Amino acid sequence: MPGHALHAELNAVRALVSHGLAEVTSANEIGQFWVRSACARLAAIDAVLIEAAGAGARALALGVASIGAALLAVSAARASVAGILIGAALLLVALAGVTPRAAHRARMAIGRRRLARLPMPVVPGHTLRRPGLIIVPEALQHARVRLVSATLRHVGPDRWSAPELRLAARTDPVTQRLATADLLLCQALDCLERHLADSSDVSDISGKEGVCLPADATPFAGPAAPELDRIRRELTTVITDAQCRDWVADRPDRVGFARLGQVHDAVVRAAGRYRRRPRPVPPSVPAGLRRLLRARARRVVDGPARIDDRQLYATLGRRLEACAAAARSDRSHQRRAAATDLEYALDWLAGAELELPRDRR
Repeated sequence: MPGHALHAELNAVRALVSHGLAEVTSANEIGQFWVRSACARLAAIDAVLIEAAGAGARALALGVASIGAALLAVSAARASVAGILIGAALLLVALAGVTPRAAHRARMAIGRRRLARLPMPVVPGHTLRRPGLIIVPEALQHARVRLVSATLRHVGPDRWSAPELRLAARTDPVTQRLATADLLLCQALDCLERHLADSSDVSDISGKEGVCLPADATPFAGPAAPELDRIRRELTTVITDAQCRDWVADRPDRVGFARLGQVHDAVVRAAGRYRRRPRPVPPSVPAGLRRLLRARARRVVDGPARIDDRQLYATLGRRLEACAAAARSDRSHQRRAAATDLEYALDWLAGAELELPRDRR
């Protein structure tokens, strides 16, 4: 998919999300918990899509770093002081550009510039001020369809299989951010549906029963932070697999992986209380290695989806309860607050388990 076509699709998705957000906020229910949660996720989608449009900034910085290193080597061989200074300056600027924070700012700046070149499409219809939210805005449903379509066209029709889509979501920076935007949009739709179910006096569609830490839960034996990191990585694998299967209609269900995404977010918050500085973002996979991984993914025989494994939920529940018990007994007040985050994770895990097919429960 050409770059300008992808940018046009991203602008269309941004317009639909903005229209849907305006319709939700005009319903005068912004104080409700589920509506507020949905609005926070809808507002975050725009920044993710802008960053997706400028995801080539890291490759540009690496190219400048290579040129600077070559000039530095040539200048050193010729013993030219001016050439050494110029090459060192280019190298330092490029290395500063590949750091996580500077690279993020560069991607945002490039993405804004690329998207600003194209006109923002006008969404038909008019947002009416209603006494309350009646239905989920159709603009958000349409935005999800266009976002998934843009993601699949960006990956390419020859890679529309779950293993290759998982590989693209793990190695391609643009696909990574499109998958993040899709996850945020699915979480926002789920929050709005839960709000409508609560407003219509229908039983909670998620089955969230207020799961709390049992009194006899055994604390995790050992540091809780490494165990939380292992849980986070396992959840990332399961969510990516379920999301890619939903894209190709192998297992169409946007609610299950969206709620597991909420579990992932709560685990990340809990793990963040155990360290002061976030870990750096891993570098993108080189093109040569990406081709080797793609060839390997084509030979993979895909099995059943892990999100349908009931044992997964039982195991994750026990591990989260053990980590929460360890957090409660910690001397640090900041680390004790991680127990609250893990209780939220247990709640969302119970809601995700109820989305399993009946024969899997």
